[in-house]
Amino acid sequence: MESRLSVSKSQLRDSLRKMIQTEKITPEGIALVELQDYYLQRANKAKSQQEAAKVIQSAFRNDPGIWWMATGHTPDNVAQLESEEHKVVQFLSFLSEWEIFLCNRKGFVLLSVELETEEIVGVCCVMSPQSEESYLDFIIGLLTIKSTFWGFFSMQQRRAEAFGAWQKESRKRALENNLPIFLSMIAVRPDFHGRGIGKSLLQTLNLVSDDLKTPIYLETSVARNVELYKHFEYHVLDHLKRPVQVMRWNSENSFNLLTPMLRLPHL
Repeated sequence: MESRLSVSKSQLRDSLRKMIQTEKITPEGIALVELQDYYLQRANKAKSQQEAAKVIQSAFRNDPGIWWMATGHTPDNVAQLESEEHKVVQFLSFLSEWEIFLCNRKGFVLLSVELETEEIVGVCCVMSPQSEESYLDFIIGLLTIKSTFWGFFSMQQRRAEAFGAWQKESRKRALENNLPIFLSMIAVRPDFHGRGIGKSLLQTLNLVSDDLKTPIYLETSVARNVELYKHFEYHVLDHLKRPVQVMRWNSENSFNLLTPMLRLPHL
């Protein structure tokens, strides 16, 4: 399969806006809108980004991987839940704001918005091909994001411990023959689960992939999500065991295994 050698951020966003206008695949009462368009409508960039970040925070509040990166252990250690929860909140605050900042800078952030309340209820964070975090991104991000420096350094340290060099090797192998769009994160507010919001976000991204003839790459550490992504035409590239075990291997939410996946565009 031959894929487009280079897709710019502007091409990515133009394709997204075209898919939003023409495909109309959202659940009833929900609209899709790109973050930049949303905060132009609301005339408040900072508040719009914070609203999107709060969706990520609510979606991942009890995620074992997030708990481990924030505290060094998982929420099944009940004795430490109360004393450690503030670390999770602080860490998630930074992680979510960083995710929104970086993908808005390097690709796009697609939102699901409830029409009645105009509240953000779903978020899809995407980076364009070849987009990588740079020192300039870190500097601008730290000047932009209101969360503490603790969050930044904690995130970088835990990332290194949680993923290690093997994640970089996985991405390198995936990028050898393709320059895929990178699906960094999908999050849906818990009280809106089961309404097809995550599905519509993923389907819209798949349409962008087909339009640009560019594959999509993602990584998941949640075992049950692998079958879900397979349903949307993503295939498994590898199963990577994390260097340090975090949870039981039989857990459907195991953070010990990372699964890189790729979806090829329809030609």
